[in-house]
Amino acid sequence: MASWQVLAASAVAALVFSFIFFGLIGIICHLYASFTSPLNDLQGPPSVSKITGSVEGCFESDADELWRRALHQYGPTFKFNSFFNMNKLFIVDLKAINFILSHDLEFHRSEQIKFAIEELVGDGLAAVQGAKHRRQRKVLNPTFGPLPTRALTPIFVDKAIELRDIWMSKIAAAEKLGARRVQVDLLNWFSKTALDIIGQAGFDYAFNALSSPDDQPNEMFRAVQTLMSFDPSSLSFMIPAIFPPARHIPTQRFREMIKALKVLRRICSDMVMEKEHRVMAGTVDDEKGWMKDSTQGPQERDLTALLVKANLAAEAADALNDQDLAYQIPTFVVAGHETTSTALLWTIQSLYQHPRVQDKLRAEVSAHPTDTSTPSIDELNAMPYLDAVLRESLQFHTSIPTIERVATCDMVVPIENSYVDRHGSIRDEIRLRKGDTIMIPLRSVNHSKELWGDTALEFIPERWENIPDAVQAVPGVMSSILTFGGGPYSCIGYRFSVMESKAILFTLLRSFIFEEAVPAEAIGRKTLIITRPYLKADPEQKASLPVFIRPVHVDQV
Repeated sequence: MASWQVLAASAVAALVFSFIFFGLIGIICHLYASFTSPLNDLQGPPSVSKITGSVEGCFESDADELWRRALHQYGPTFKFNSFFNMNKLFIVDLKAINFILSHDLEFHRSEQIKFAIEELVGDGLAAVQGAKHRRQRKVLNPTFGPLPTRALTPIFVDKAIELRDIWMSKIAAAEKLGARRVQVDLLNWFSKTALDIIGQAGFDYAFNALSSPDDQPNEMFRAVQTLMSFDPSSLSFMIPAIFPPARHIPTQRFREMIKALKVLRRICSDMVMEKEHRVMAGTVDDEKGWMKDSTQGPQERDLTALLVKANLAAEAADALNDQDLAYQIPTFVVAGHETTSTALLWTIQSLYQHPRVQDKLRAEVSAHPTDTSTPSIDELNAMPYLDAVLRESLQFHTSIPTIERVATCDMVVPIENSYVDRHGSIRDEIRLRKGDTIMIPLRSVNHSKELWGDTALEFIPERWENIPDAVQAVPGVMSSILTFGGGPYSCIGYRFSVMESKAILFTLLRSFIFEEAVPAEAIGRKTLIITRPYLKADPEQKASLPVFIRPVHVDQV
């Protein structure tokens, strides 16, 4: 064997040994911290595996039922064993949740969650923490205020109309063949619609996801597709997430991600530079922050233009550099794309499962007097049942089911309801050690009978006409709903998402009747950061929700 081969083999062996050695050291440190944590004093479900602890099934369709049984047995505060039997705090106590969510410096995202987000978007608002998060959010806050959302609503409506027209053409083709209705995959179409919307409204970019053939995406679309295709439950992701040294192993998946990220960051950097040039050249309206042409009035409406302008006006200590600005664009794509499209498909599922609700909502949106079918933001917000249906769907389904935080220091968390620890003692606070992990189950809070009464597990939009007093204590950024989170890390774009959803529901409900295509028992729910539906008969468990659509006729309204 040649000397260079010996050296290469030795280097590889040393590298592998280092990965294993430091990985084991990390695992041992985590296990020691977990086993000596004050969380050991809490009661909780028994561990069923040395590897998966007590979390088996938590990512499957029956996860909600597992947590309901645990809550019934142990109350709103208990511990469970995560991977390798490391303790996590499970908390549904509203006083504790409010404390945890409002103390952003004392509670951060876990390294695993942070790694997952950084893999997708880099160091944008969704990934950074602590003081850096505060600085980015301070600059970004005006970008997602009421005025920009109002100005962008026509884009939401235009894209909803484009989707409506595509579906109408499919129905027209089917009617020529004698069919009364057609089947569409809601996940596919809503994903394309949301991507087109965030492209145009977020940074004035045409993904053309609705109009382009699936096999002919443009460069940025291809990069986004690559990034969004990653599976957080796969070994190629879980190993580097849990075992940081493995992040340096150049796997095929890793190389694909890096290539896509380079493309995305190059395009985003070019966009930021162009916006900065135009802002400094004075082609942005001082009042609204939108690009304009001196002869044609406002031309471009996008969040990035407004962000660049706000950043240039910020104090030097608060201003973001060009790289931080560029990172916000993929953050817009990921945060404003999958979550909204998934929330919409769950809403439609509830509508076809509850025909009375669908008919009542259709009657409200069809009463809109505008001949052009393009409502303003004020008109959309003046539809109480549309608002109630969307709120109920967000509360009932909760696309992102949990928030996870890690204590950055030893901490005592106040609670509203005392609990009995495993030694039989009554406790009125929770003691945490630095590194302890807390899981806040949003869906369990949203489904709490203590908050919502005996009908908490039923889809009833009318409940929003007079919600229980207990719900007022829910610390959500959107009143009485924890779906968008709360505190400094809450979803900054919730207004954007809500108005986008209202515009799409308004447009589609005026034109289509939605009917079940697959029995409810044949549809599963799987959580990979976001909870999506899949067909149980599909061996690959690919996310999908087929539905039948047929046109609305005048006598049906």
